[in-house]
Amino acid sequence: MNNLQRFVAGEDETLVTNIEDAWNTMALVEAAYDSSARPATPIKEKP
Repeated sequence: MNNLQRFVAGEDETLVTNIEDAWNTMALVEAAYDSSARPATPIKEKP
């Protein structure tokens, strides 16, 4: 994500990874925010 931000700002000349990597990072962050806003849910035990 840092490389993407620096690329857009003109500080980096190339993207080290593809844009999909940054997208997936932000999707994970948003999922964590969403999970945090909900009541606690126990994890199901393994069968």
